[in-house]
Amino acid sequence: MLVRISKYYDSVSLVTGEIQMHRHSRKRKAVADDCHISYADVCFAVHATLDQETVPAEPESRGPGDTGESSGHALALGVVLPRMMQLIDVLSNEVDQHVDCLDLDWDPILPPDSKQGLPQPSDSPQQNVDGQPQGDSLLSWLLGGSDQIERLFAICTAAQEVLESQPVVPEVSVPAKVFGDLHGQLRDLLLFFCFYGCPGQESREWANVSYVFNGDWVDRGRHQLEVVVVLLALKLVFPARVWLTRGNHEDMEQNRKTSREGGLGFDKACAMHFGPRGPEVFQAFYKCFDWLPLAASIGGRALVLHGGLGDGSWTLDMLRSVQRPIVSAELVTALDGVVYNVIWSDPLQADPASPVDTFGVHTSARAKHKTTMKAFGRDVTQTFCARENLALIIRSHQFKRSGKGYEVMHDGLLMRVFSARNYMGRHQNDGGVLLLGWAEGTPDTLLVRPQVIERRFKRGPSAGAGQRDDLAEPYCPQEHLMREFQPCRPNPSLGCLTSLRSRKEKEEEVIGCGECKISDSSDAEAIRFFYCRVCSYYLCSPCALKSAHAVAAPMQRAAGSEDAEPSESSESSETPELCDLSEQGDDSVAMLQL
Repeated sequence: MLVRISKYYDSVSLVTGEIQMHRHSRKRKAVADDCHISYADVCFAVHATLDQETVPAEPESRGPGDTGESSGHALALGVVLPRMMQLIDVLSNEVDQHVDCLDLDWDPILPPDSKQGLPQPSDSPQQNVDGQPQGDSLLSWLLGGSDQIERLFAICTAAQEVLESQPVVPEVSVPAKVFGDLHGQLRDLLLFFCFYGCPGQESREWANVSYVFNGDWVDRGRHQLEVVVVLLALKLVFPARVWLTRGNHEDMEQNRKTSREGGLGFDKACAMHFGPRGPEVFQAFYKCFDWLPLAASIGGRALVLHGGLGDGSWTLDMLRSVQRPIVSAELVTALDGVVYNVIWSDPLQADPASPVDTFGVHTSARAKHKTTMKAFGRDVTQTFCARENLALIIRSHQFKRSGKGYEVMHDGLLMRVFSARNYMGRHQNDGGVLLLGWAEGTPDTLLVRPQVIERRFKRGPSAGAGQRDDLAEPYCPQEHLMREFQPCRPNPSLGCLTSLRSRKEKEEEVIGCGECKISDSSDAEAIRFFYCRVCSYYLCSPCALKSAHAVAAPMQRAAGSEDAEPSESSESSETPELCDLSEQGDDSVAMLQL
């Protein structure tokens, strides 16, 4: 069975509130330079198999003090998830009115009939470290009563029992969606649910979608408690479809470190909301977190983990043998450091100028536990996937400024996904999730298609029309993503250890377009060329534009008007991205360590 990455991704701009289809492009910082794989031009094969698990409407007779059945499952099914759906409706109304804001500024107008008897926002709300209202009433409303702590204890206890009964590396059915870091940004989570569906509310064709939430739900964001409550409630109601994997911030010591450094750690969020009983609530959550799975296998071919492979010498059977619960003090030493690398380690991006430094296993650049934490190159990913019969590793843990919320790396064997857009309220990144399903016509092929919600732009003074060229990199006849030709040419015969030769050394060579045969020695003005390092194929910019329209036409006929190739005007929302780059400088594309 193969895993292929769709040539297209879906993107939502909250300026228009519409889902549009785009093609992958290195310009959008979604495809790394070490990737030249073939991308699939096929659609998903969906089957109308209805799932019987649905979220019922909230009982109207339930009052703030009437908990009814006291189990955590009953609270999740009868209170939390129905109110989550009401929040999605509130968010949908905001989208219809073209209202957008950062999560840290979000104070939703709750349904008036649901507020009766519940705590309301005070005139002087409690402040967090950034001076923003903590949003106490939202958690109270979400839990459906004033006895919040008892209800949280019930949900945590029930979720812990479910996690204890499931393996360290669960098998996830296809189709599936993978979410990256959320960091307490509840509004972004609900935006994905609003536009792309949520458990129990999918269309008939996608009623059996599994969901993997790949760690880092807490720390830094304003709505950490609300995010965790929603995810645990989803796990209780859909235990075989919703999967929660552990991230490096589901670590008690990491939470405290975040607070010590002046951020809003999960421990501080509990203390600010619950006062003297905050530490008690914090401990209750960790009795549950210590049982979280460390990874998830999707369809037996894609492995989801939060961090990375470390030195890659371990096996999935070794990871499956890890005994839980794993308390924070044991994370570094568990399985001789393998567990710590699974939630912490980072991949290296290929650098043709210094290939030795980007292959193999290296000491991590992160300051914490340098002797344990490793950084791994493309060869480590290739070896691990071949040994474990995997075709794709999906990780989270990092994001790029001005990035698309996902990235394809290591020749398509590794993908990164990050779901919190405008991270921490000050970064200009999109949020993304990954949808995995069977490809149409090839039932043994797993297709991956990113789904994106665009950032909330802050247009800079340098923004203006005509500052960017909307022509994305084209695909060669073999469907390899091409790159714009630079003054030096890669030698594909050397494989991954690419040698760059100056044009001055090869002045006798003339670059010619593979379609119209025009060359770079012609008198044509402003002709750009694109190059495929696999096929040694060149394409001029006019032919690349024609190729883009020709490739998009079959997809439009297959997918309908909703998946039409975006016009030049529909891409105009990308303009502030370049403005941000000009303001931030070259380091704006550097990977940030979270």
